[in-house]
Amino acid sequence: MVPNQDPQLTERIIVVTVAAVTLLYYYLTIAYKTPCRTSALTGRDYVNEVMAPNVNPVRFYEVFKMPKRVLNILIDSLIEQQLLGNSPRVSIEEKIAIFMSIVTRPASNRLAQERFQHSGETISR
Repeated sequence: MVPNQDPQLTERIIVVTVAAVTLLYYYLTIAYKTPCRTSALTGRDYVNEVMAPNVNPVRFYEVFKMPKRVLNILIDSLIEQQLLGNSPRVSIEEKIAIFMSIVTRPASNRLAQERFQHSGETISR
């Protein structure tokens, strides 16, 4: 502290400095985010590609771990029983693909985030 300086002024300077540092920290860690999942092929596009009518059945099985007709029966059952449905960002087919990719192979949440281009929260849901 500088001799003969007003203690209230010193306190105000400290408060303003702490507030400025806090705002800067907030901006850099929360408000300003660089997009992470930026692949041109979104999860929806990937699933649509795998579900295309002319897709090789082996490729389809490798992704969903079930034949196409079984997946269609599963989807119909889940919709009929209102256990699963489309959401604004994730289709029911994509939800099943995410689930199957995680439980049928040693895949992590991060790997699913990258493959399907969704946040960790979306993948966890």
